[in-house]
Amino acid sequence: VSLVARSAGERIKSELFGLIQAERSFPYLEQMSQVGLLMKIIPELESCCECPPGDNEQNIFEHVMRTYEEMEALLGDYPSTWPEYAEPMHHYLEQNSRKSLLKLSALFHDLGKPSTYSTDDTGRVRYLTHEEKGALVAGDIGARLRMAGRERSYVDLIVRNHLHPLHLFDARQRGVLTTKGIIRFFTRHEDDVVGLLLHSLADQRAKVAHSAKSEERFVAFLDEIFQRYFDDFKPAITVPRLVSGTDLIEHFGLIPSKLFGKLLHKVEEARLNREIETREEALDLVDSLLSEKQFAEMEAKRNR
Repeated sequence: VSLVARSAGERIKSELFGLIQAERSFPYLEQMSQVGLLMKIIPELESCCECPPGDNEQNIFEHVMRTYEEMEALLGDYPSTWPEYAEPMHHYLEQNSRKSLLKLSALFHDLGKPSTYSTDDTGRVRYLTHEEKGALVAGDIGARLRMAGRERSYVDLIVRNHLHPLHLFDARQRGVLTTKGIIRFFTRHEDDVVGLLLHSLADQRAKVAHSAKSEERFVAFLDEIFQRYFDDFKPAITVPRLVSGTDLIEHFGLIPSKLFGKLLHKVEEARLNREIETREEALDLVDSLLSEKQFAEMEAKRNR
């Protein structure tokens, strides 16, 4: 065990991924933890063992291990949970080693908690911005293990954004979730919505405090989000855009710049939210946006 840390990052990564790729890898990962091998390979996990638990009343290391186990189980039974979307989900998961990377992300997702631990005035434990810190730590591990840039980027995406679905669910529970909020989630992450939603369910199931009733509510929420993504959003984005960069040049005399992307994104978001439907409405929206201070300032800087 003591010699493994001297091995080349490429060798460690090869062996670790060989294990993770197995459909039932968790028992072996658990054995690695018990003999101290896992901590030698990923020493960043040690601080998770020492970090005081939060509302889950669960050791952070135990939680990430449990999340890994739940993710592995979910990757095996998602077709029975969402049979109507099993085919597109399978297509997503089988590309670019995503199944293995989702397991790794489950293990890494709370690595930022030890360094962000604090308590508020009521004594409640907080881990503010732990997802951002965790993404940085995961990136360092990926670099040390000589993971490919694409692999590191995917792990970064999952770890950095793993709270997004939970924030949406919380907004739904409080009655303040909007269609615009859901569409922004879709447009920001596109197909990686699948990975983030799967991670969120594994994360929830791994919490000691979770109940069958709370899981039922969360799964029902995921059912709705998957339905809106696959049945509404995906078909909608295949439709040609109402305006293009050429329109911005010809109709508004704009010069290609970062402003283009922001304007086109706003128009597309409005279309997906069904706030506009025609080309004329899209052009009117651009005209309105250009009169707003932030866009006017951007264009003024561009023309200096």
